[in-house]
Amino acid sequence: MRKPANLTAIIIWEFTSAFIALLALCAVSIFFAFPEILEDMGSSAALPGAVIGFSIAILLLICYIVIAITAAIGLLKGSEWGRVLSIAHSVCSLLSIPVGTAIGIMILMYLTKAEVKNYFQGVVSEEE
Repeated sequence: MRKPANLTAIIIWEFTSAFIALLALCAVSIFFAFPEILEDMGSSAALPGAVIGFSIAILLLICYIVIAITAAIGLLKGSEWGRVLSIAHSVCSLLSIPVGTAIGIMILMYLTKAEVKNYFQGVVSEEE
C-alpha cells in the first residue's frame, strides 16, 4: 500500500510545531532563570501567581512537544496510533490563531479521509 501523498507535509508540520513550542518553552523558562525580571514587572505580591502561571505554561508546552514528536514518529511508522495522536495534535493546533488554526483544520480533514484511514489501518483498497 502506497503512503498517502501529503503525509510528509504533516510530519514536517508536527516536527516544526514541536520546535516552535520548544522555542516558546525556552522563552518562558527565562523567567525562572532570571526571577528579577518578574520582580521588575510589578509588586512582589504578584510573584507567586506569576510563578504558578509560568509553571502551568511550561507544563502545557512540554505536553504539546511530546504529543507533536510522538505523533510525527507514529506517522513515520505508519501506525494508527500516530494518526490518532496527530488528530489530537491538530485539535491543539486550532488554538494557534491564525496559522495553526488553518493548518489544524486541513490536517483534520486529511487524516479523516477514508483512504488515509485505510492506509494506517492496513486495509488494502480494491484499486490496488
